[in-house]
Amino acid sequence: MRITHLSIQNYKNLKDFNWTIDAGYSIALIVGKNASGKSNLMEAILHIFACVQRDVMQHTHFDYSIEYEIETPNKHKVRLESQGVKFSAWRDDEKVKDQQAQVALLPSKIFAYYAGTSKRIEDTFRLYKNPPAFEYYTPTKYKFVLFALLASPLDKIKKDFLQKEFGIEGLHDFSFKIQKPHQAIESTNTPTRDNFWNAPPDVLTLFEGFKALSSKSQKEKVFTTEKLALKFDGEVINQILDFPFLSDESDLFEKMIKALELGYIRDLTLNIKKTGVNENIIFENFSEGEKQRLAIRGIIELYEGDETLYLLDEPDAFAHPRWQWEFIPDLERALGTYSQVIYVTHSPLVLSSAKNNAFFMDSGEIYPAQETYGQSANVTLNKMEAQEILQATEDDFATYIGLIEEGKGESPEGVKLREELEEKYPLNHPKFDRADMLISY
Repeated sequence: MRITHLSIQNYKNLKDFNWTIDAGYSIALIVGKNASGKSNLMEAILHIFACVQRDVMQHTHFDYSIEYEIETPNKHKVRLESQGVKFSAWRDDEKVKDQQAQVALLPSKIFAYYAGTSKRIEDTFRLYKNPPAFEYYTPTKYKFVLFALLASPLDKIKKDFLQKEFGIEGLHDFSFKIQKPHQAIESTNTPTRDNFWNAPPDVLTLFEGFKALSSKSQKEKVFTTEKLALKFDGEVINQILDFPFLSDESDLFEKMIKALELGYIRDLTLNIKKTGVNENIIFENFSEGEKQRLAIRGIIELYEGDETLYLLDEPDAFAHPRWQWEFIPDLERALGTYSQVIYVTHSPLVLSSAKNNAFFMDSGEIYPAQETYGQSANVTLNKMEAQEILQATEDDFATYIGLIEEGKGESPEGVKLREELEEKYPLNHPKFDRADMLISY
């Protein structure tokens, strides 16, 4: 699935937004200042697809026209339009009126990733929690991706990706903590640990499979009326996809995530064997850059071949400069011909590695980035207007820092200026650290 054109009218600061993308290239890269409209664009795309999937009569509260190509089962050009309360869908210039046929034109999956946490993105996804095609990718889910990848029988995943890129040889052991949810699904039968507190059928069969595997292990088991902890030897993971109710590693991932979101899985612990490391490493001790790269590449490996749209907001935020430079080529190799990534970044290294579909965004408008591929970081920074941004930041904080140096940082004028700065800049901005240190002195 590849978006080729998108028009949006009156969604937040996207007043008269028009964007054309080359469908021959799998990644569209966007660079822009804070509050330029990048996150608004991500949200608008999600609203469009989610409203069509849930109910074509549910209006998005803004007008749009989106055009894209789909490959499976056959190649088609799709256009979805909404004006006022009127919605229409087209396939190869032929109008599609049946709602089920309209839904069949949508991408099979939409994944959104945001570096850190974003209440805005979470709230947007919460609106569309029921459709299984929409997944907001939080750090809690990273190790579930790794678990599913390790369960895969494919050498392409285990050797070429996990071992070659991260030195991950396998698991020494792993454990599940399963619990009774706060609101266990009630039925005529009293929820108990034996029926996994009336878990839905697909979650129930998953847990029963793990419990059967645990009966063959001599590892520790902990039971209470509301908790069940199962510990396994690492090689047991190779038997999981033998469960008859699992089709592949992506199916395993989806069922585990469903159990997690319903409150049945409290935790998953992975003790990992790495090349050249004597002691086992728990997943939480991986660097943030490793977790981030595993999360992004891993989910693409799981859904290779699907018509998937990935909305990635700063997936390089914790990456080493070399990894930032390699991020785009790495994604190109992994994506294949069926999926598309819309990638937001502030990294000049990432921008300089994009051969095509690189864009600048400002004040709700988008335009192509010219001659950025292969440029040095300094040249790219200038094109990103970083110098002006840095100077603007200095100017914004200069008055406040001056007040603090005069001993007036906590005066009414200083407090008001601080509130204005906190509205404009993230609270972890280093300028705030300097200001707080000066105040403490």
